[in-house]
Amino acid sequence: MADRDQGTGASHLGTGPTEGVALGLDVGERRIGVAKGDPTGLLASPLTTVLRTRDADAVQVIAALAAELGARTLVVGLPLGPAGEVTQQAQRIQAFGRKLRSVPGTRVVFWDERFTTQEAEESLRAVRPRPGAPTARRREAERRRIDAAAAAVILQDFLDHQRSAGTPTAAAISDPPLSPPER
Repeated sequence: MADRDQGTGASHLGTGPTEGVALGLDVGERRIGVAKGDPTGLLASPLTTVLRTRDADAVQVIAALAAELGARTLVVGLPLGPAGEVTQQAQRIQAFGRKLRSVPGTRVVFWDERFTTQEAEESLRAVRPRPGAPTARRREAERRRIDAAAAAVILQDFLDHQRSAGTPTAAAISDPPLSPPER
């Protein structure tokens, strides 16, 4: 996996991974991939995909998942440009992330998600090659798997960075967003 620097984010509740799990979110125009971190903050796993027809409905589903799983941190993938600049898509994701701040008992952190979907696709294809001609149903199921896997890559990168940097997950990360350091 390419080493990505810390993304940008916002915090409104100072809880660490030992007080609850983290959810990773790969927010797209039509679907939101969701991943769950384990209670130790070591491992992220794909969980599900939420359809995004209306933002309010998607936030409600994510709030229910967070409550059910005891999530305290929502890690939202932020699609920065190649040089770390905030793109139009990143601005749309930030707007959705601000709506997630209404989820009770959680804080929202934006995280650099460059290359995560590509990484998830490559990992899934290496593990599960799909023989035969794809049908519309199979393509949609594959997109859902990729979205959830991309959320897991985002969350795993966040968890790994927090652990390796010795930075508590509760550390506030600035909002408005800052570009990550040059590589």
